[in-house]
Amino acid sequence: MMESRLNNIVPAQLLKLWINQEKDLVRELVALGEMMASPWQQRLLQLFERHFRRIGDYTQVYATEK
Repeated sequence: MMESRLNNIVPAQLLKLWINQEKDLVRELVALGEMMASPWQQRLLQLFERHFRRIGDYTQVYATEK
């Protein structure tokens, strides 16, 4: 039985959506970081690391799906 084209298209679209959402969150964190005092800098760096890791993971999976 042949697989539907949607089996490949939907996961790829979801990955692109998630990548873009993570990039938007990073942009928001950058803007927030410009307003924050130094006690929050460590937490901000942790959040950046988490979002960059997700972007990398999603991008890697997306590249293998193509």
